[in-house]
Amino acid sequence: MSQVTVQWGREVIELMVDPGDTVAAFKRMLQERTAVPIERQKIMGLKPGLLKDDALLRDVGLTAGKTVMLIGTAENIPKVEPPAPAEAKVSTLQDPSSAKIVAEASVGLKNISNTCYMNAAVQMLRVAPELCEPAESQTNDALLQALYDLCRSMRGSCGFVDPFVLWSRLIVQFPTFGELNDRGQPMQHDAQEALNALLQRVSESLPEPRKGLVCGRLKQTMTCKDDPEEEAPMVQEVPFLMLPCNINVTI
Repeated sequence: MSQVTVQWGREVIELMVDPGDTVAAFKRMLQERTAVPIERQKIMGLKPGLLKDDALLRDVGLTAGKTVMLIGTAENIPKVEPPAPAEAKVSTLQDPSSAKIVAEASVGLKNISNTCYMNAAVQMLRVAPELCEPAESQTNDALLQALYDLCRSMRGSCGFVDPFVLWSRLIVQFPTFGELNDRGQPMQHDAQEALNALLQRVSESLPEPRKGLVCGRLKQTMTCKDDPEEEAPMVQEVPFLMLPCNINVTI
């Protein structure tokens, strides 16, 4: 028997498995422990393309000491008490407002196997409370709700926060971020890609007066080079979330 670790949301589960068992048997074990139905289970951290039900655990890379991630919603979600927020301990500052600034600035995000790109995007968004923590923070978008919940949990903490829920929602809605390398590990991505994905969802959820916080408008004028005097130029405003600035050797 081999001991493996399964990370499911905020919960960490230790299991004893037989490497000679099949993937189907492992999924049944996960269903018993988490109440996540087999058809909803997505297991990450194993060899890609080999998770057939009749495959042996040793063949898909589930060996002693291995840590995998389970993504899926339980039929009856067990009640898990959230961890107590870390207290901001600032002993050298006398001004309470200064202590609050230090606490908010120093909170970090746990790196979940090459998720620093997503962490960087979140850290950039959280400096604008109007985007990351809107007044009406209840939404039907699971990705946005995870973002709002994460920003609230980061407020007032000077330790680190686990962004696993946001990452699991991100890879469901944007599967590119869930790609694995040949070793079965999540691949690295560009922080701008993650920021653009989050900004798109945030922009869609904002009321019209607030959309200007993240969305600019570019004025384009198109003229006919063959006969510019005969045809009037066509002018239009194009919305954009990011304005590329291509830098080359001449700039």
